[in-house]
Amino acid sequence: MVRADAPWKTVAELTEAMKKKGDKASYGYGSPPALASAEFYKARAGLQAVGIPYKTSMASLAEMFSGELDFQFIDATQGMPLLQGGKLRGLAVTTGQRVPGIDLPTMAEAANIPEFDIAPAWGVLLPAGAPAPIVERLETWFGQIMKMDATRQYLANTNGAPFPGGAKDLAAFIPREIKKWEELARLAKIQPQ
Repeated sequence: MVRADAPWKTVAELTEAMKKKGDKASYGYGSPPALASAEFYKARAGLQAVGIPYKTSMASLAEMFSGELDFQFIDATQGMPLLQGGKLRGLAVTTGQRVPGIDLPTMAEAANIPEFDIAPAWGVLLPAGAPAPIVERLETWFGQIMKMDATRQYLANTNGAPFPGGAKDLAAFIPREIKKWEELARLAKIQPQ
C-alpha cells in the first residue's frame, strides 16, 4: 500500500520511483510477514529502501499519510478499511492467487516476481503420534466448522480462505512453508529469539 495521493498507481511505477530514490526510499513494517514481504520485494526488484520498524502497522499511519514512508505491506484485516476509506491505495496482494473481494493483482503479477507468495496461515496442531481416531474426529469437526455460514462469513470479512484438505495436506504444507520462511527470514535478517 501507498498513501492515497501517491503518484504511483502500480507496483511497476513504485519500483521505478524507488530505484531512483535509492537509499532515500523508505517503507514501514509492523509485523514479521510485512518485513519479510518488503525485503523479498526489495531483493527481487533490486531496491535499497530503508525499513522503519513499528510496533504495529497502524502505528505507522501518520508517517504513511504524510509521505515520510513510501510504501508498506499491511495485513488485509487492517489495510482494507484504509483502502476502502480512501486513506491508502492498494497496489497488490502478497498471496500467490488473487483474493476474492479485493480488486488487486498479486505481487507475482504486478512486480513480475513469479515466486512471490506470502500468505500467513493458521492450523490446528496436535502432539506427534496423536492417536488416529482423535486426528480423524478433529478433522471431521473442523471440516464441519469450515462449512458453517458463520465461518464462511468470518473468512469473507477477513479476506481469508479455508485451507484445502485435511491433516495429511497440512503435514505436507508445513515443511514447504518452513523452507520458504527460512529464505524470507534470511532476506529480512530476522534472527531466532
